[in-house]
Amino acid sequence: MKKLFVKLALFSIPFVIYLLIVGVVDPFSYFKSNDIVKIEVKDKISKHVEPHLYKMIAFDNNPTTNIIIGDSRSNRFYESISVHSNKWSPLGYGGASLNEVLDTFEWLVDKEFKVDTLLVGINFNLYNKYNKRMWVEETIERKSNPFSYAFSSYTARSTFLILKDHITGKSDTIGKPKVSRAKFWDTSVKRYGSKFYAHYAYPEYSFQRLSAMASYCKQKNIELIFWIPPCAKEINDIIDEYGLTLENERFINDIKSLGKLHDFNSDESITSQRDNFTDPSHFNKQIGEKIYQEIFKNK
Repeated sequence: MKKLFVKLALFSIPFVIYLLIVGVVDPFSYFKSNDIVKIEVKDKISKHVEPHLYKMIAFDNNPTTNIIIGDSRSNRFYESISVHSNKWSPLGYGGASLNEVLDTFEWLVDKEFKVDTLLVGINFNLYNKYNKRMWVEETIERKSNPFSYAFSSYTARSTFLILKDHITGKSDTIGKPKVSRAKFWDTSVKRYGSKFYAHYAYPEYSFQRLSAMASYCKQKNIELIFWIPPCAKEINDIIDEYGLTLENERFINDIKSLGKLHDFNSDESITSQRDNFTDPSHFNKQIGEKIYQEIFKNK
């Protein structure tokens, strides 16, 4: 029996060491009071490894009453908002599906966070029954307890990269294209249609959930603002190429029926100029400021 305990103790040593390292590094700030590793380092590394986990824990730690949800275009717009105000929280994720947008809202409701303003970014490519990534559900489970958090592959990878950054002084470039802007632009346009529109079906259940969100916001006096981020003309042309023009119009009308909508993707003065974008799907800082002024000029 004694030998068994000795073997178990020896076997457990690597796990104990790993847990201690994770507890010290805490790449996603799960343990709120732990600030041994600077937040700037975590922001540089962990947020790019798993943005869902990073942002949801960040919001848990420091909630605000004004929230922007959506995909990477909402992240881009948050950069413009943050220039003017520090009273907003970004809960958008690169490549997010509409499921993830709605799951994030329902998580806010379940946790009973106080919300004054909800800004929802949504483009037609999200409004598709077949676009159904579910990472928010996984993230909620991943951060449900310290052990799920510690033994997540994302926590392990982020911990390793932060230690590497500390030891070598060099961090990996995460999430940045390694090709020229022109080549990345052309490649993005070519794959956009096959990725989002080769298979399309009206997202009836998602519209029901959006309607429930709108009703909840009205009931709780939450200001709900929808906005459609602008994309370059080449991206918008793909909708017609796939024969989804009427479906896109229905999408716009659906969102209009739910509340206040700012449709920047119908503004040809923005969409027709390539210089207004850093890539076909993402507007630049100048357009971000223009969007900010349009949405908030009367607030």
